[in-house]
Amino acid sequence: MAHKSKITCIAFGLTLFLMSFKSTSQNSDAIVGNWKSEDNKYIKFYSVKEGVYYGKINDKKDKYNGKILCEVKYNNQKKSYTGTLRPPETDVTLKTVITIVNSKKMKIVSSKFLISKTVYCTKVNE
Repeated sequence: MAHKSKITCIAFGLTLFLMSFKSTSQNSDAIVGNWKSEDNKYIKFYSVKEGVYYGKINDKKDKYNGKILCEVKYNNQKKSYTGTLRPPETDVTLKTVITIVNSKKMKIVSSKFLISKTVYCTKVNE
């Protein structure tokens, strides 16, 4: 009887562990949608082909509206997106890593040589 109880306890513990792992895993499409940066820039992320995502300016009041800012690919091992960002007002290409902090917040780290900048964005309703 004690052996059966141990097996049940182990199975229950394993089930809880797997459920918690599934809830913290990230969907690669989590980036898709409209986001607002700390400096009030609106960016829309979308996918044209599986695993590749584009971010474009999505604000009709912005003179760069519709311009593609970045191209990133999802890295399943790192649970982040890596690629490049090209600010429209400059002629510079930056290495970029985007991490989804939670369903409403993302962290964008862009760098060139030894200089980097971190920007946080919040998800906005479509």
